[in-house]
Amino acid sequence: MAAVRPVNPGGAVREGSVPNRESTPDVRIRQRGSLAALCFQVAAIVRIEMRTELRGLPILSAMASLGVLTVLVLGFVFEAAGAADGTRVSGVLWAALMLAGSAGLERQFGSADARSMTGFLLAAPVSRTAIFLGRLWVWSLLLAVAGGLALIGVIVLFDAELWKPGILGVLFLGCIGFAAVGTTVAAMMSGMRQGQGLVAVIVLPLAIPLLLAGTGACNALTQGASGQTYGAWILMVILFDLVAVAVGILLANLVWQDWR
Repeated sequence: MAAVRPVNPGGAVREGSVPNRESTPDVRIRQRGSLAALCFQVAAIVRIEMRTELRGLPILSAMASLGVLTVLVLGFVFEAAGAADGTRVSGVLWAALMLAGSAGLERQFGSADARSMTGFLLAAPVSRTAIFLGRLWVWSLLLAVAGGLALIGVIVLFDAELWKPGILGVLFLGCIGFAAVGTTVAAMMSGMRQGQGLVAVIVLPLAIPLLLAGTGACNALTQGASGQTYGAWILMVILFDLVAVAVGILLANLVWQDWR
């Protein structure tokens, strides 16, 4: 059956109203473009946030200082007690990572400048998901730098063989997971003027599963455990990261939806 073509009252055929099968590729292009736009927005937010954070290095210096200081204090305590074995070395490393991240979150998301930056980003024509992912990557990178300095301190102080690809990988995954939890909590408290000082109190208990899984993965490598044991621990870290990022995106969109 031939297709019925619409006709104007004067008898002219309306060519523009004829369905066009070639419109489907345009939809696919727009779908691809939306993903490309999201990646572009995330990259732009990362560039803006990193330029702000690296100006004077106040937050990175605070994170690195607290991380190294934690390693020194716990190292001296364990050395004096004669209990500086491999399992405690991994715990010291992850404790330094968590405390350094908490210090950075408190200094950044609890300040008036941070609230102003949040308002600026939310007023910009970018998606809430892009804002969350951009801040997530910024804090993951900053935390990775602080964690790397803490790792060097642990290696020097305890003479531990921790400079291994497996430990570096699980440490970076831990940075992503902790940054996801911290960014989520900071997003939930971004509209609260009295929320300063509560970020670390909420984040640290939520990050306990990550602390246990990361310490277990590092212990599995330092003690020469089987690859299956290390794989189980690293799988727990990956699952924590995926859940933290997914929940963070959902909550950030809900909290920032009616931002004024």
